[in-house]
Parts: sequence; structure tokens; C-alpha cells
Amino acid sequence: MIINNKKKILLSLSILTMIALLAIFCINQKRFDGSTVQSRELIINKEYQDLHIIFELIVEDYIICEVVGDNNEYGLVTFKPKHNGNYDLSRRSINYNDSMSGYDFLINDKWYDFYFWNREDLDYAEITRIVDGETLPSEKLELHNGHIAYSLQPDMKSTGSSVTAFYDIYGNRH
Repeated sequence: MIINNKKKILLSLSILTMIALLAIFCINQKRFDGSTVQSRELIINKEYQDLHIIFELIVEDYIICEVVGDNNEYGLVTFKPKHNGNYDLSRRSINYNDSMSGYDFLINDKWYDFYFWNREDLDYAEITRIVDGETLPSEKLELHNGHIAYSLQPDMKSTGSSVTAFYDIYGNRH
């Protein structure tokens, strides 16, 4: 009889332990699902430490996060939507100085150019594309959160490049 009670207690403790471990696992999975700003920061900080999301921009259901760090890091991190409302880290571009940057990114089979610069007095960006040696008309781009510009790339069947300039509130070109 005492042995049966000990077995029941041991079995109950084993079941409770398994339930607790399962609950911890589920909670931990939720922390890294990308569905909230906090969970996206946790995902980003698995690789980089002390980065903070200061702005988010949604482009065709992708989340583009502007991030800054405690050690002069600055950049963009892109999260791709999953079918269940969660997000996976897709791409990142982190700089360790105060320079303008750009990168192109494929979103839903379309290429976008993203330009960013962590500078306070910016007004807009301007992009000039060169396709097959022909200079296309310049395009003025709105700055999101004062730092991020983006543009859908034109359908280019051949080679192309672009020149980007940022303009500050005084009209100076950078």
C-alpha cells in the first residue's frame, strides 16, 4: 500500500514536471514568434546585443524595423510574414558608424531599394537610376521616420544601377 502511494506521488510529480516543461516551452516559443515588437527585438538580439527597434514600416506585409544600438549600431531588419500571423527574421543590414546605407530586398517577387541614414536633419532622398546606360528621371522619396526611404525597382531585364542622395532641411545634398 505504501509502495502504491509512492508510485502515485512519483507519477503525479512526473506529470506535473512534464506539464511545467511544456508550458515553459510554449511560452518561450511565443517570445520568439515575431508577432510583437518585443518578440522581434528578442529575435534580433539573439545575434546582435542591445539593439532596439525605434520605428517599424510595413511594406506588403513585411515588417521593416529601424534599429539602433547602444554601441553606435544603426540599421534595418526585415521580418517576413508566416501563414499564422507570426514573423521570421528575413534580412538585416547593420552599420557601426554614421554613414548612409542602402540595400535591395525581394518582397513578394518584387525588388525594393531601401536607403537609410541615422541623421536628424534629413528632409528627403532622391534616387537616380541608370538602366542600360540611360539615366532615368530622378525620383524624390519620402523619408519614413526621417531616416528611411524606399522605392520599388523598375522591371529591369538587363543591368542597372542607382545613385542616391539625401537632402537635409537646409537643401544641402549629401
